[in-house]
Amino acid sequence: YLQSETNELHIDIRRIEINEIPSETNEQISNWLYQRFQLKDKLLKNFYNYYKTKNDESIIFTCDRKDKPIELELPLRETIYSCFFLTLTTLPFILSERGRSFYLKICLIGTPLTLIWMHLFPYSRFNSKIDNQLE
Repeated sequence: YLQSETNELHIDIRRIEINEIPSETNEQISNWLYQRFQLKDKLLKNFYNYYKTKNDESIIFTCDRKDKPIELELPLRETIYSCFFLTLTTLPFILSERGRSFYLKICLIGTPLTLIWMHLFPYSRFNSKIDNQLE
């Protein structure tokens, strides 16, 4: 995400009823979790197969009950309120002397560390591992 490979966000949200989650033995819980990971892997495989044939850069994907991606637009009017909230909550922090000092330390230390991290662990390295696992 930080390496400007994409400007998209992909989310899958599913509600699981509490009675669907086993709670008797560790083995049942482990099996249930393993099944959830299998579903996640299937979802990712379907998503990447679908996404490779799709070349639209302004779409956010989610999945319906058939695990088929649905395209949703995210208009500016739906994000402006959260940006406004972020600005209002950050502004007092930055306006105080202690907050500015902390912010400066984060910028001076965090930015180089992030750039070093991105250089050492490039996105393409992780992306190829994911592709290999899905095949």
